[in-house]
Amino acid sequence: MYKILIIEDDINIRSIIKQHLEKYGYSVHIFSDFNNNLSPILKIISEDNFSLIILDINLPYMDGFHVCKLIRENHSTPILMLSARDSTMDQIHGLHIGADDYMTKPFSLDHLTMKINALLRRSYGDYSQKRTHMNDTVILNEKTYSLIYGGNEVEFTKTEFGLMEILYNNHGEIVTRNELIEALWESGMFIEDNTLTVNITRIKNKLKTVGLNDIIKTKRGIGYMILFKKSGDVDGN
Repeated sequence: MYKILIIEDDINIRSIIKQHLEKYGYSVHIFSDFNNNLSPILKIISEDNFSLIILDINLPYMDGFHVCKLIRENHSTPILMLSARDSTMDQIHGLHIGADDYMTKPFSLDHLTMKINALLRRSYGDYSQKRTHMNDTVILNEKTYSLIYGGNEVEFTKTEFGLMEILYNNHGEIVTRNELIEALWESGMFIEDNTLTVNITRIKNKLKTVGLNDIIKTKRGIGYMILFKKSGDVDGN
């Protein structure tokens, strides 16, 4: 049974979501201990094995964006952000700091369920075939959604890993933006043009932390290509 954590201060909204999801067999837990201390949120996430987190942006005494960023530092659990603000920049910012998807209020419960099902299928279901990809330079491990290079490891979100895997499997070839979007859509992960740009940027920044600089090449107006150096190559950067 999938276990979902709702971090939402509106009693009516979280109660309605909880009742709706429980009808579909989900185990739903509500976090309501809002104060100036983030420790309770991080503690419950660390102690319970949640399958997905629904996180509101406008929380009392704290910023949902900041909460998302702190969660993502230690956990790869899928995060679906909720917000009454429909600003494109808010959505991009939420995705940039680690959210896997974003919904604006008001929303239909059916639409919410569709997004949750898509995230869970991508993360744990039929589309989550835990594979390990290896060449003489890197290890890309879907069991941990991570990449290992030179003894250093970097973790990705589910969406980031899905994109990384597609580029990896098409090494040296341009993958168009539409191909990337359609591939993740077919695998159960909703992604659109703005989401794609944000996630590619996040992937590039994460790769830099392990010394993989500029291995993802942007073909402006077309798509992206990944090029790993061969063993013994020297990085001129």
